Amino acid sequence: MFTRFRYCFMIAILTLFTVNTMATDYYVLQGAKRGKGTKKRPYKGIYKALKKAIKGDVIHVAEGVYHGKLKVGFITVSGRGITLLGGYNSDFSQRNPWQHLTFIQSPDKKKSQSGDMGLVNVAKDHSNLVLDGFIFDSRTRNVYKEGSLVLDMSARRPPVLLTSPDCIVKNCVFMNSALGACRITGENSIVENCLFMNNVYFSLQVAARGKVTIKNNSFIKTYRQTHTGGDAILIGRECQTVIENNILAFNDGAAISNKLPNPSHVFNNNIFHENGKGSYVFYSSDSKSIIEVEDPEDLEDADLEEAEDNFLVDPEFSFAAKKGEEKLYAPHISFKRGSVYLETGNDEAEEIGVNKDGPFSITKSKANTQEKYSYESISIKQIRTTPKTGKAVTFKAWYSEENRYKFKNAKRVLFLEEITEKNYRCIVLRSIPNYPGSKGEIYGYIERGSKAEQYFTKKIAPKRPSRFTTKNSFTVKGLIHISPRSDKPMLRILELTK
Repeated sequence: MFTRFRYCFMIAILTLFTVNTMATDYYVLQGAKRGKGTKKRPYKGIYKALKKAIKGDVIHVAEGVYHGKLKVGFITVSGRGITLLGGYNSDFSQRNPWQHLTFIQSPDKKKSQSGDMGLVNVAKDHSNLVLDGFIFDSRTRNVYKEGSLVLDMSARRPPVLLTSPDCIVKNCVFMNSALGACRITGENSIVENCLFMNNVYFSLQVAARGKVTIKNNSFIKTYRQTHTGGDAILIGRECQTVIENNILAFNDGAAISNKLPNPSHVFNNNIFHENGKGSYVFYSSDSKSIIEVEDPEDLEDADLEEAEDNFLVDPEFSFAAKKGEEKLYAPHISFKRGSVYLETGNDEAEEIGVNKDGPFSITKSKANTQEKYSYESISIKQIRTTPKTGKAVTFKAWYSEENRYKFKNAKRVLFLEEITEKNYRCIVLRSIPNYPGSKGEIYGYIERGSKAEQYFTKKIAPKRPSRFTTKNSFTVKGLIHISPRSDKPMLRILELTK
């Protein structure tokens, strides 16, 4: 009897026991040898950490110059919820992006003949990405002749182009870009405490279908592209911006350009100085025409939601042009020369624009609590015949297809409230042996950014078979759910393995 009691007790413990699945902190130091990604044995390249990173992971990068895998000239971010922090000293004891300079750039002699991928190449879903503390210098992506930029032969893509929501770009420098420096189309994104200097066409373009916050940045010297552009901030049709505490100076075009019928913006506490097309260019619904606003104090009358404390002020930077440099078109600038834009000589510009003194946060990865289950081996046919909500099951399966529509019923109501297309992927799993018809399949939902999704993306999706064999099957572990809005069982996938 004691043995039976102990057996039952152990089963209960296995079912209820919870563990902390730790997200991971990876460390990167230029030139490191035999790296393991730890603080004591860091990786030599950011790409090595990105290859393993999943949702919640943080990559800490020490000062240096990073060219990407095999010096291809860019890094690739292929998951959601990843944080990259640059600006550490070599032993990771201090972090200041304006002192410990961390470059992501193409090498002078590029090893790859691939097309232009920018400096950060992102996958389809990279929501909640954080880029904090990097210098994106496009000088080596361009061609210069006698000191002037040659547009036709230079990079034709912004170094950073983010399309997913909830991204953060912070404490970064964008410089020497030939066709825009940074483009953001994901809503609820933030650009904060960044220096944009010496770029062509635009410095920052925001075209999200929602809110984007732009605060405490400095936008200095954006050149026109032949006869167009030169705007520091370019706003798209459906974007709603909050633009606060920025310095916008010496741009060939407008400081802020909004030539589409879109007045949903807040401009507060910004400094404007010597912008060729004025402080703000916008489409007026009243006059049905484009209007240029020279004096930022007139922004209160420019069809904005809110506009307060915007002024024409010379920030009094100590930048000195070299002899003959004024006659050149977009000559490249080094960070050392451009760093004078981090210091203003005018008290009225204090606490506006970039703050180079910090403090600078050090984010660590967070633990995710996940239950440890005792999985019952079962078949898809058995799940469909006798489903039980919350039951932990495991089985072998084949991947049939991805179905992005199976989240709602015919009335467009979610089957399960917490499982949405934004947070999960839906795949169709086929039974082994292959039971005919719909009874041999089940919809499985994989959380985006999870380790299971990473495995699916790299190991399963690219090898979807034309016919099913034991060789191309895999093991699935998950929880059964029965929706109150559907009589069909579904599976929330927790693990995928070979």
